[in-house]
Amino acid sequence: MALKEICVMFEFVDIYGNGVVDCTDIIDKCEMLCEIFEFECSSIKIADLAGFSHLKFSVSFIANILDHDHKMNILKAFAQEYQLTITNASSTDTVSFL
Repeated sequence: MALKEICVMFEFVDIYGNGVVDCTDIIDKCEMLCEIFEFECSSIKIADLAGFSHLKFSVSFIANILDHDHKMNILKAFAQEYQLTITNASSTDTVSFL
């Protein structure tokens, strides 16, 4: 069964869709999410988009076809709960095994 590495990037926005820079509480929750569900915190960085600062947070995990949807649903629910926008999701093949 093939394994894929999935990388999901979140953008921190407020209820008006504006980028948020100072959100230590949410960063703590993201780190706790990674710890509980064994996701890897790839990066937390401030990006300048169209003259506005946005805080971005990347999460990655290895998944097979059976648990990919479950893990993505966890991340979608997390994003919805804390009003985060998933700005990008990508996958790459890693290892195949029988």
